[in-house]
Amino acid sequence: MRARICCVSLSALFVVVAAAQTVHEPALPPYIGAGVGSPDFSDAFSFAGNQALLCYTPHSRLGAFSEKKFMLEETAMHGLFFSLPVWNGGAGLQFRYTGFADFNQSMLGLAYAKKLGNLVGIGLQFDYHMIHIAGYGSSAAIGTGAALLVQPSNNLYIGFQVANPVGGRFRKNNGERLATVVKTSIGYEASQQVLIVLDIDKEEDRPVEILATLRYVFARRFFATIGISGSSGSPFAGIGLQWKQFRFDFSTRFHPQLGFSPAVSLMAEFGKKNLQNQ
Repeated sequence: MRARICCVSLSALFVVVAAAQTVHEPALPPYIGAGVGSPDFSDAFSFAGNQALLCYTPHSRLGAFSEKKFMLEETAMHGLFFSLPVWNGGAGLQFRYTGFADFNQSMLGLAYAKKLGNLVGIGLQFDYHMIHIAGYGSSAAIGTGAALLVQPSNNLYIGFQVANPVGGRFRKNNGERLATVVKTSIGYEASQQVLIVLDIDKEEDRPVEILATLRYVFARRFFATIGISGSSGSPFAGIGLQWKQFRFDFSTRFHPQLGFSPAVSLMAEFGKKNLQNQ
């Protein structure tokens, strides 16, 4: 176990202080903010995957998750998300923290999205990223992102997203900057209960990541997600239960070499429904 902790911690440190000039933000679990689709499949975390999905925010939403990556406290990720509808669009705030006292990364992001007609939505986001390494101190950078969501047919949704297109530079070392990320998502609603999603991510200095996901909703009370990561062959799955305005999910993913990464999340909806975002 100690060897695993050392390997993971040294790998994380290497990402930041190696000769490479890009700093990579810890990736969200694949079941958080995965996919694009109609309001029937959107939740409190959706805008993490594409900010334009804030256009489909019918209520104020609050969501929190915690993942114990590879069953290690040192690589755990925690997140808090809040979104609310605004006229013909929505706004969202998110905070994420990964790591432990000696090495951690955090991000605070503010996003806004607006509909351009009934078939197109656009979103923007500004982030404040921080890195802390014991013995080296802390540094921060400002990141940006933009997203587009189009609905070419009743059952098909296509999303495009770019993060840090010019790369926010860290204050203490101008040679280090946030990695640029480009993402394309295709969502097909086979029915009102089934959403099939293909996500294609390209992060600077890293190979292409492909995620295939199947999401199922039954009676708007029971939820199930299964999928697989193409790069590592890692499967993931989750189940959820809606009770009144609350929803509880349990999810996990499995890496062939490093093992399981279980996660729990809690979401809540409140406030008056905004019919403009349907």
